Amino acid sequence: MRAAGSGTLSAMTDDLERIRAHATERERHFRISAYLPSSFDERKMLRAAHADVEALLAALREATAPDHCPFCRSSVVALIKDPDGQLVLCKTCGGRGPSCETEAEAWAAWRRRP
Repeated sequence: MRAAGSGTLSAMTDDLERIRAHATERERHFRISAYLPSSFDERKMLRAAHADVEALLAALREATAPDHCPFCRSSVVALIKDPDGQLVLCKTCGGRGPSCETEAEAWAAWRRRP
């Protein structure tokens, strides 16, 4: 009798586990779908926002990328101050950019070099 009873209990336990798994999967689906756009306009706005973010990230990567020396292609360059202002100097070959009043102008002038 115990064998028959335990078989029934085992079958009920298996059924409950399947029901629980199904309910968990449905709950996960509803949680995920709550964050998904529901209309074409929302998806279009999300794509546009994504494109804007990608463009900003690309600009940030370009702005923070190491500036290579136009003479030796080394990336070991630094901003230094001299009596006339500030300039960018290559620490590998000694290449120098033009002297400028501000740090931003010095970096911009360095980037415009051939």
